[in-house]
Amino acid sequence: WLAFGPGAAQFLNGTRSVNHRSTTKYIQRLKKGLSAVAEEETLDWQQWTRERFVFGLRQLQGIAWDQWKESGCPQTVENLETIVARHIDEGWLERNGSWVRLTRQGLFLSDSLWEQYW
Repeated sequence: WLAFGPGAAQFLNGTRSVNHRSTTKYIQRLKKGLSAVAEEETLDWQQWTRERFVFGLRQLQGIAWDQWKESGCPQTVENLETIVARHIDEGWLERNGSWVRLTRQGLFLSDSLWEQYW
């Protein structure tokens, strides 16, 4: 995922970065030819698995569940399978064929659904 604008987050080649949140600082840095990135972190396999999951859910179609599971860290996948099942029961997530996605209600809660788990 690429980031454009103040406060936008990007995930590229295993590295997560976030642009400066201040619009003024963001513009000043770009005008000076500097990077707009305020924070940067290289993710381990567990973090990378979670990141792909949460960012994937931000897409309306959701994530290709089986594909995500096959490429993810087994421990993280196992933990999230339990959480996903609970959120499906609560009506925040749904399965659509081989995809898992947020429901209409889940869209309003999406970021807060995962805070308690990491």
